[in-house]
Amino acid sequence: LDMCAAPGGKAIQLAEALELSSCSIPVLVANEPNPERAMRLRANLLRCGVQSVMVSELPGEDFSEMPCIFHAVLVDAPCSAEANVRRDRRVLDRWRVSKPSE
Repeated sequence: LDMCAAPGGKAIQLAEALELSSCSIPVLVANEPNPERAMRLRANLLRCGVQSVMVSELPGEDFSEMPCIFHAVLVDAPCSAEANVRRDRRVLDRWRVSKPSE
């Protein structure tokens, strides 16, 4: 399970590794909750000819309620977008200082 899959670089590499492995049914679930980014993910998977990937657009917490088991979970959580400030100063407007929930 790739929890933050877009734009798809890691998902493509994982899927190719699964296809070469000895898994009986090599399937990767690539999740991207943002619909626009999920569309880009699908396009990249198609462009690279990757077939063993199911794309979902669920909030991450929904996976805790599923009756399936994943052998591994990859979470490359979105960063703070700090590098994007150089390209667009308006990114700072989206930053919020908040106390983490307990």
